[in-house]
Amino acid sequence: MKNYIPFLKSIGVKITGTPRYINYDVKFDSTYNYSLIELNDNCVITGSTIILTHDYSIFHASIGCNKISKNDPEFRRVGKVVIGENAFIGANCILLPNTVIGKNAIVGAGSVVTKDVPENTIVAGNPARIIKTIQEYVDETGIVND
Repeated sequence: MKNYIPFLKSIGVKITGTPRYINYDVKFDSTYNYSLIELNDNCVITGSTIILTHDYSIFHASIGCNKISKNDPEFRRVGKVVIGENAFIGANCILLPNTVIGKNAIVGAGSVVTKDVPENTIVAGNPARIIKTIQEYVDETGIVND
């Protein structure tokens, strides 16, 4: 991590504060511009996560069916991915463009994030859906951070 954060900054990833942990095999999409990716203080991104700032799947399928022109921007989806302060991204997640992972949010392993994740929530699944709030989890489990 000591050298990784300066490297990410040097290629344009926007970093505020210091991420707690970024696994070595996280895939940062570079199709457009690394500056579309923002990481905030104390966030954790675990193994084999993919952060995409573009989605051309419908674009390519539509071209294959001769439904649109190769130059039609309507089917090109490009946007930011923001990982909030103290957010946790589980292993093997995919974060799609135009998504914000809120402060203190948890994204369960294997989730596909297609829309914003509110602060203080736990999401999981494909597509990722809210499972419960952090407060509900604390209340149910009795876990308290002293």
